[in-house]
Amino acid sequence: PPVWKVFPAVAPPPPSGIALASAGMASARQRITQLSQREDLLMTNFAQEATTVEALYNEAMKEEASVAWNERIARMVCTALESCSECARSQLCGWCLVEGRCLPGDRFGLFAGSPESCPAYSYSGCDPMSR
Repeated sequence: PPVWKVFPAVAPPPPSGIALASAGMASARQRITQLSQREDLLMTNFAQEATTVEALYNEAMKEEASVAWNERIARMVCTALESCSECARSQLCGWCLVEGRCLPGDRFGLFAGSPESCPAYSYSGCDPMSR
């Protein structure tokens, strides 16, 4: 009978430096592609958010201009009212008991940011207790 000779298993030779470098380059290219796609997505999201922020800013600026305009109108209306009874009928004004003049405000007091101050402000009435 034939005699079979068993040879020990031989491990494949280690990859060459060129094969390792090629594998590393392929992995790096794949990672660069992933990062580039992520960058594109982030830039798209950023552009959308920037557009939203700009729209909100423009809306806020219009609102601020509207508030300033409304305050000017209220100031003009209130300063034209010369008596407490006239002032009390306006929904834009209140009477300053100390200074004896009509000032822009509401039931909570003078409008925020008003340059005037009044320690005894009365809204919708001439009685100092009718705040």
